[in-house]
Amino acid sequence: MIKTNLYHKKCFWKPHFDKAVRLLLKDNTFRISSHIRYSTNTWCDHDKIDLDKLETIMMEVLMKERQSYLFEVETEYNTETHFETITKAVFRTEYNDNKDIVIVVRENLLVTTWLQDKADRHCTLNPKKYVNLGLTNSSLSSIIDNVRRTQK
Repeated sequence: MIKTNLYHKKCFWKPHFDKAVRLLLKDNTFRISSHIRYSTNTWCDHDKIDLDKLETIMMEVLMKERQSYLFEVETEYNTETHFETITKAVFRTEYNDNKDIVIVVRENLLVTTWLQDKADRHCTLNPKKYVNLGLTNSSLSSIIDNVRRTQK
C-alpha cells in the first residue's frame, strides 16, 4: 500500500529532504508546465513571471549558484517495502528586489509558481496537515504560536 506524506520544515524534516529539488530534476533537466505557460500570460503586470528568468533561476538553483529555501516535501511511502520516495518539493528564492518566487516541482516538471512579497512571512501554516510524528495538540499549538511570532 502507498501512503502519501506531506512534510514542512517547521513541523518535521528529514536531512535528505534538502536534496529534493535535485533528486526530482534528474540530469538538471526540467519542463515548464502548460499551467505556468498559460497563467503567466493572464497575470497582471506586477505579478507577471518572465519565463526566461524562471528558467535561469532554476538552473542557478540546480547548479547551487543561487540560494533557495526548501520548505515543503511530499513523499510516497510504501508500507510493504518501507521505501519512501520524494514526489514533490516546494521552495522559495529571490526573484527581484521586492519579490520572491515560490516554485513547486515534481519529477522533471515545474508544476506551478507564484510571486510573493519579500515581507510576506506567510503565517497561515497549519501543522495538522503535515507529518508531525504524533505531536500532541498542545505541541502543535506551540508550533503554530512560534511560527506566528517568528513571521511577524
